[in-house]
Amino acid sequence: MTEILDALTGLRIPTELIAWIETIRLPLGALVAGLACILTIRAVLARRSVTRGREGSHYVRLAAPPEVDPAGAQAAWRQLRAIQQRRWSRFWRGQPHLIWEYSWDGPELAVRIWVPSLFDPQMIVQAVTSAWPGTTALTEPARSPLPEKGAARGAHVVWNRQSLTPVEVEEPADLLRGLLEAGPAGTRGHAVLQVVASPVSRRQVSAMRRSAQGPSRRSGLVDELLSFVLPRFGTSTRQQTYETPWERQQRTALAGRLNSQMWNVGLRWVVGGPAQSAERVITHSKRLDAAVAGMLGWGHERRRLLHARAICNRWAKAARTTVLNGAELAGLAHLPTDAVVPALERAGARPVAPPRGLGSGGRNTKTLGTAAIGGRKVALSASDARYHLHVIGKTGSGKSTLLQHLALADIRDRRGLVLIDPAGDLVDDILARLDPETVAGRLYLIDPRLDAQPGLAPLAGADEHLVVENLVAICRNIWPRFWGPRADDVLRYGLLTLRENGQPLTMLPNLLLSKKFRRRMVAEIQKVAPAELPPSGLLEDGDMTGIPGYWAWYGEMNPTTQNQAAGPVLSRMRALLGRPFIRTMFDTPTADFDMADILDNGGIVLARLSKGEVGEDTARLVGSILVAKVWQAATARTATPERRRRDCSLILDEAQNFLNLPNALDDMLAEARKLHLSVTIAHQYLAQLPKEMGFAVSGQARSKLYFNTSPEDARVLARHTAPLSEHDLAHLDDYTMAARLYLDRREAPAFTLNGLPPAEEIGRADQIRTEALRRITKADGPDPASGAVTTAVHPGPFTQRLTLLLAQQRDAGRDAPRDDKRKPSSGHESGEAL
Repeated sequence: MTEILDALTGLRIPTELIAWIETIRLPLGALVAGLACILTIRAVLARRSVTRGREGSHYVRLAAPPEVDPAGAQAAWRQLRAIQQRRWSRFWRGQPHLIWEYSWDGPELAVRIWVPSLFDPQMIVQAVTSAWPGTTALTEPARSPLPEKGAARGAHVVWNRQSLTPVEVEEPADLLRGLLEAGPAGTRGHAVLQVVASPVSRRQVSAMRRSAQGPSRRSGLVDELLSFVLPRFGTSTRQQTYETPWERQQRTALAGRLNSQMWNVGLRWVVGGPAQSAERVITHSKRLDAAVAGMLGWGHERRRLLHARAICNRWAKAARTTVLNGAELAGLAHLPTDAVVPALERAGARPVAPPRGLGSGGRNTKTLGTAAIGGRKVALSASDARYHLHVIGKTGSGKSTLLQHLALADIRDRRGLVLIDPAGDLVDDILARLDPETVAGRLYLIDPRLDAQPGLAPLAGADEHLVVENLVAICRNIWPRFWGPRADDVLRYGLLTLRENGQPLTMLPNLLLSKKFRRRMVAEIQKVAPAELPPSGLLEDGDMTGIPGYWAWYGEMNPTTQNQAAGPVLSRMRALLGRPFIRTMFDTPTADFDMADILDNGGIVLARLSKGEVGEDTARLVGSILVAKVWQAATARTATPERRRRDCSLILDEAQNFLNLPNALDDMLAEARKLHLSVTIAHQYLAQLPKEMGFAVSGQARSKLYFNTSPEDARVLARHTAPLSEHDLAHLDDYTMAARLYLDRREAPAFTLNGLPPAEEIGRADQIRTEALRRITKADGPDPASGAVTTAVHPGPFTQRLTLLLAQQRDAGRDAPRDDKRKPSSGHESGEAL
């Protein structure tokens, strides 16, 4: 330096140089003024950009998946590099920044990313969800992370620019462990740690690369000028200087860090709490200081940050930054990788977009909900619904609301509908949303709260052996512990005998207990008078394998043996038929409605079989008989050309209670599709279904709609829902379902679906009940030709509220004398009971 000064002192400045300086003085002043103007404009635009970025900014709140991939953090920050601005935009407006934030509200930890309004939050969501599959990223308007009042204390990191390892990325354990332990802020405290990051400029990268080249470097413009003044200053285009081992190590480390993307990073944290807990705030802040020290390498200082709360609430740029590569930044800002972090919010089910080709509503469709991604409505066509629906979900997850919408769609499009509800609320909800004019003349309501019920006539049907076999199988499956071969025989021949004589099911106890009544039934089957029968009850040329032969064998038993054989049947039937609800439906040999007409012409049967009101066995029996009648009517469609078969639906809530027919369920579902009968099987968990039934539902119900399930069920059901995993199925929110639909003869990929809210109530349910009851009352008059008897039932309080007129009509009907031609409905001939 001394040599340079001596050389300049000895110089004589030429007159021409002085004249040249005088010449450029004005242009030089204009240049300086222009530079000052440019810098002012640049500062104004940068400030405006910061203000605009803060207004309308968003938080992307992250919920970690059950297993976090440690390599995902680097992948996320590589994609977030897309926020880097172009060179001229960066020059005029500056480079906006992101803030990765760990925020504690009491003991709860939230991991989120602050995104200025200059960027699309969905870009951040895409980067995070692709880096950590299974992560839930929710966008919400940004709000100040700390309350404006109360005690607060903050600090930030001042980096040593000569540090070789600003962050210890080679640590085997998660760097966040200490932070997660120190972060919880009690019940009323708050804490936030912000990692402020923005991409470095090209100028910074170039400077770092020159530093990494070491002391041997190419000469610059200043070197050339000095060598012109001092010829011995530089004798060549390259200089050789001495490099210490420590400098060599630093240069090598810097060169290694330059192999990935670089970021300007600042780190700050603030602890807040009530004004009276200032000491606790200071203690908590010191814990965070120690936790941050464990995350960083050597060469940094942790200093107190003045106005820390205001700085964090404004999401301002970091006052002190250092340059970190992607791996180092990922070590500071990532999702915790430990499997157990109690304070951390874990992700629910991943939202998955629906496949192409899905309908969105209209006639002959059933709207299921709205897509979790995109929000458009998703509907299943009536033709695709023929392949049946399997609906499973915990109580309260939204299953009943889905069934409500399916039923309303069938009613709207005038498709035949039979719905069985063992709880009662579903039918009530549907009635509250129906227009009486829409369902007039086509609704039959089974409700134990009503005075009268539509006659089901369990023994009615074209094929007597199919009808009887269905009833025997139903009873065997409902009471398997009390059933055996003899009970099967007694019930089968008892039902055949009643059907041959046109008697209702309510006469079964009379048949088994009254010898005189049984003798009369057998005589009518053999077309002789009872007096002409021999004591055995069988004519000489009678068939021992037929009905008379069975009762002849039964009559030869002693009373004890008869009681043992008929006991299981009688005990169950007496318990059921003692209920007025059952007697009003079963005490007729002919039904009040034709199930085939219901299915073919858009009729409606709503069965409200609340177990709490009628008992579990009663609900299962009535529901199973309804299913049997639907199946009998559906199989009769084989005589109708397929193009003329109208679509119809059977909706079974808690379906395991009502699938008690002798037929294999997989065969039934396969045949039902050809008969245009759509079956919706709904229940709560897989263990409710017997093994064979579960396999049948899994294979033949081609459209799957899964609400929140248990982890055990999720493990099995996940085979149907790829790419959704068992974690997704077990963590679905209420009213959210995983759907895998059968569309256009192919199984579409699974996706997530948000359920629809309940339909708007019309509020005319009482009027609908009144009309349904009036139809039953008008049709319940005596019919001498059929011999049917209507059992008188005292009005219940529910029906009394419907209409005074109907009550008066019923009272008048009770006072009227009985028709002598009618057959008795109770056992007045049972005086000879065994």
